[in-house]
Amino acid sequence: MDLSLTELIVVQDVEKLPSEKENVKTAEPSTECRILENLLKESLDSASLLAFKGKSLEGDSAQNLLAAVIAKKILKENNSSAITGGIYYRWAHKIKELFPGERTTSYYIPACTTANGQVLQGRGKLVHQVLNQRRRLQNLGALPKGNGKRTREYSPTCSSVPSPRPLPGIFSCGEDNEENIDDDLQWLENSSDPWCLVEDKWERTLKARTRTLYDAGKESIEGYFEKYPALKKPQGYSLIHKDFNAAHGIYKDNLFINFPLMKIKLQELLKKKKSTDPFLHDLVALTNSSNEENTNIAGFLTIPLLLNTAAVRQKKKRGSSASQSWKPSKVEVREGFIKHVKSSAEISQTIELRITALQKIGLPSQPYVIVVGESFEKIDTFLVVANRSVMYERQSIMHAIDTCYKVTWALNAEYSIDTYPVWYFIQKGIYKMSSEYDKGSTAAESLLTDCNV
Repeated sequence: MDLSLTELIVVQDVEKLPSEKENVKTAEPSTECRILENLLKESLDSASLLAFKGKSLEGDSAQNLLAAVIAKKILKENNSSAITGGIYYRWAHKIKELFPGERTTSYYIPACTTANGQVLQGRGKLVHQVLNQRRRLQNLGALPKGNGKRTREYSPTCSSVPSPRPLPGIFSCGEDNEENIDDDLQWLENSSDPWCLVEDKWERTLKARTRTLYDAGKESIEGYFEKYPALKKPQGYSLIHKDFNAAHGIYKDNLFINFPLMKIKLQELLKKKKSTDPFLHDLVALTNSSNEENTNIAGFLTIPLLLNTAAVRQKKKRGSSASQSWKPSKVEVREGFIKHVKSSAEISQTIELRITALQKIGLPSQPYVIVVGESFEKIDTFLVVANRSVMYERQSIMHAIDTCYKVTWALNAEYSIDTYPVWYFIQKGIYKMSSEYDKGSTAAESLLTDCNV
């Protein structure tokens, strides 16, 4: 969806929308159900959706049909007035009332503020359908075209923030209790042995180091790895795990707890998917393997296969009249998440090729996983690529994904923009973590619904 077309939508107030757990006060739930139910009964196609009343819809096509019917109603009622975020919000909750298995965020995600303070416009299936239908009606002359001025939907968290996520509570106030923190930091900047001393000083300097990562302009990720040589050691990932566990300890084991069940749900969806893509058939075969490592690899690779891809729009370059747009293919998304190479001789070139390809479209390379082996059935090395010069070898795909995720969060890094829906799915569906600065992903929300999460 081209989010630049949101000049057709405006929110008239900036008050934070109520959460899903709050009651919708505009009408009683039974009334909300009747409004949507009566609308669906107006045509044979939409009436067929009522077979799913009281549960979730089956598949993307049913969700799109529902969104299209509601979008037509929204346009009819607001053909000469602004369509506010509150309108989308109320319709999303009508859907939730009638089809409780659906996620409101599949249909409407309010605007949010990104790491650099940029406001992302509201999105979701309802917004997408309204934009498409209004554009079509304008082209047919049935609706007047806009005056070209862009109106912005304000983010509920509209203050500019310099980081992808808020500073964890344990770091937000108070000073380090330990003495000689500056001496410890200086030692870590110059030494990486003995390891027992590294770990002790690393834990003592936790707050001081973390604050610099969340403070705009003080520390880049590249600079952080250069600053502390212990991070470049093979066991350097364990220091990052310590930082993650200190800030988000209740979530530290969630991948290992929740992925086995999620894998089963993903396998079921994979086997229902119809496609001529030969990789799908290879993935189904890998899923049916008796080797648990193979089925785990298949489970993670299934996520990008089931997600719909969307165009990535970059800011205008200086001297250019148009912003860049890139829609990564499913193969590009998969390889930006887990890249397979057949030999270790290919690793360096693979890393450089990804960095170069992303630089051409103005994007940085963020942490990802490389697996090495003759085929996905015969993987012998699992690597987490933290940056150009730092890689961590892990013992399995589960440990590699876990470390990659924790590197991103502990270092306050962004997800790579091409694989954002994949990592957002893992964050919300497996780690069960949220941040008030999450950008959201309609594709990920839809897949989470399909997985009954």
